[in-house]
Amino acid sequence: MWIVFAGLIVAVAAWWFLLRTEQPPNIVLITLESVRPDHLGCGGCPQAVSPAVDALAEEAMIYDDAHAVTSWTLPTHASIFTGLYPTAHQTTGPFSRLEDNYTTLAEILSEKGYQCGAVISGPYLKTAHGLHQGFEYYNESASALSQSSAHADVTCPQMETGLRHFLTRLRDPERPFFLFAYFWDPHYDYIPPQPYDRMFVTEDCEPIDVNEYEKGGIVTSKATPGEIKYIVSQYDGEIRWTDHHLHRFFQLLKAQGLWDNTVVIVTSDHGEEFYEHDWKGHKNNLYVEAIHVPLVIKFPGSLPRGRDSRLVSQLDLFPTILDLAGAESPGPHQGRSLLESVPAEGHAIYHELLTARYFPKEGGGWEQRYVRNWYGVREGEYKLVTVAEERRTELYNVADDPRERANIIARDDVPKNRLMGQIQLWNQDCQAIAKAYGSGGDAQLDEDALENLRSLGYIQ
Repeated sequence: MWIVFAGLIVAVAAWWFLLRTEQPPNIVLITLESVRPDHLGCGGCPQAVSPAVDALAEEAMIYDDAHAVTSWTLPTHASIFTGLYPTAHQTTGPFSRLEDNYTTLAEILSEKGYQCGAVISGPYLKTAHGLHQGFEYYNESASALSQSSAHADVTCPQMETGLRHFLTRLRDPERPFFLFAYFWDPHYDYIPPQPYDRMFVTEDCEPIDVNEYEKGGIVTSKATPGEIKYIVSQYDGEIRWTDHHLHRFFQLLKAQGLWDNTVVIVTSDHGEEFYEHDWKGHKNNLYVEAIHVPLVIKFPGSLPRGRDSRLVSQLDLFPTILDLAGAESPGPHQGRSLLESVPAEGHAIYHELLTARYFPKEGGGWEQRYVRNWYGVREGEYKLVTVAEERRTELYNVADDPRERANIIARDDVPKNRLMGQIQLWNQDCQAIAKAYGSGGDAQLDEDALENLRSLGYIQ
């Protein structure tokens, strides 16, 4: 009942706000790389890891059951910008490029009169992948990672400089703005600057070398509890370092007199794993630690705040932002606006992940090996995960087992066949959308970009 009531309050208040104001609200969308909700204070973390996000949450709506469509960066952002699942937008691999035929969030908002700007870090949002469509200002200077130290780069100061430049030098006061910011620094390697590297280290931490975290072979599933605790302390230090720069950005919005009429959305592109299911990092699977994400939305003015426990996909951001801007999508989208008062009965969200290793072919191009196609569906208290190549099908009752540890697929009283059927129908819908648009082909990456992907472990 509270889910329905909370949604109704937000919907009515949002529409009332739009009716009584002449100019649509400004919209700021922030994605934090690899940040889990349980490592934020507003998500239940007992340590002071995220004071800026927590302060924002005090005047915002917190969506406790929000999930990414997949467990890595590029397809998640393509989904946020198009409102489509990865199979539908076809941006699923490290060389993918979003086809120009797709209409992005920024393109729609530009047509509505918004000034669209973006400041990004990390390799997968560079213009070669096509997600810049519709932005008149797209600052990717912080994503120019060095060949040898992609994981150790510190990008938050450059992010702050780019955001400040947009707000103080480029912003057109005659237009509302849509500003997107993607913060990379929480990504491994977890090497936060001082003093954040010691901020969450306790006596029971056992220091371990976190350099070359993904490929170095030092951090393995044999790590002791104390070593895992130390690794997590460095991860939390990265989050706290990033949160510090969010605080400075929020203060700038307030100093510019923009805070009250600005929607501020904070989320993450995916979660992060610390061997809960025998993996570290991300882009390995679709378990809860990899796809459960924070979602905090400060609506404009004095609109409602609190907690909303409805099941949410990041696809829902696309129609929600369009509703707030008073805009409509010219093409299909697969999300549901969070301004809708009542979720449909039996509402389901889906997840997918292509895992593969990429090897150069003679004569050019890349060959996929060790391909696995993960699919998942969450409906109500049940979540089903399937991987055909491994003959793996798992079912979890997330109400009783929120960490997804007990596979109940063998029980006769669970809706496994129905959920498998839903995945098949959903996948067919996605393929039909993809066929209507065509593929964007491979991104044209320079040698520096390829070296970064090698350092990330995505290609060989």
